[in-house]
Amino acid sequence: MYLARNDPLSAHSEAIRHVLQTRGEGQLYTPTRFSLWRLTHYRLQAWQTLSRERPDAQQIEWLHKLNMERPDLRICAHVLHMNILSASSKTLTQPSNDDPAERLTKLNQAKQLASEMQDLITSVENWASEMAQVWKVKEDDPRNIAQPQDVDESPQFPIPHFPYPRLITYDDIWLAYIWNFYAASQIALRESLINVIEYTAVMRSGDEPDDHGATIIQEQREWIDVLSTAILKSFPQLLGFVYRYEGNGRARLAQQGRMAGRLFALFAMWVVEKSKYTSPRDRRTASEVISWINSRHELG
Repeated sequence: MYLARNDPLSAHSEAIRHVLQTRGEGQLYTPTRFSLWRLTHYRLQAWQTLSRERPDAQQIEWLHKLNMERPDLRICAHVLHMNILSASSKTLTQPSNDDPAERLTKLNQAKQLASEMQDLITSVENWASEMAQVWKVKEDDPRNIAQPQDVDESPQFPIPHFPYPRLITYDDIWLAYIWNFYAASQIALRESLINVIEYTAVMRSGDEPDDHGATIIQEQREWIDVLSTAILKSFPQLLGFVYRYEGNGRARLAQQGRMAGRLFALFAMWVVEKSKYTSPRDRRTASEVISWINSRHELG
């Protein structure tokens, strides 16, 4: 659980960056070393998403050497592109006292950035709609969530409340993590797009966005709600509380991978908790899940 310890924006991100850089390109070509690179690089990307930080040049070079036909690496590339655009949004929308010429330059930059963000969002939506079927994203009955007395957990830490009518499950926790990683990164990108549109309106007239801008903002807020809820619907599986049925119809709880699933859950929960556009219900549920993981495993 070291990679998840403490605050998501702590110095651990610098430690992870250092580890990746010192291991060199050889980590991309050996199966065991590549598996470690992949997981660790996802963690670095997660911190960059949360802080709206631009990826390092070395990260871009790495992805140019990898097979983008693999779905997990395609997601990695999409997230890298999202982080580049979100970092540009953060830089562009910083308050400043510009002269008219600089304001015009920034206004044009904002329009171009918003267009690039919308193009990427469209590409992501199209690709994700195809992959949802391939990766067998399934809705399930909340009655398949284990009860506290059925789980080998301390009674001091009751299972977080699940406030949704259906839960989402995946074939395994790695797919759940990748899908949530992707969804959380999209939330950050859509928030950045909203910021750029609002910034454009202020730069242009000091007023509210026009009808077209307001429509885009509303669409992004609706998508943020959809993505956020999808993330939260999967937390019972990631925490290890979902019954799986064997061929004989017997229900069982997965005993392996619980710690990994809980580590995997944290990033997406942080994004939902910190977002100003997710619903109060989703933020509250994300906070409860984060608190449960931190308390249960003494992450502090």
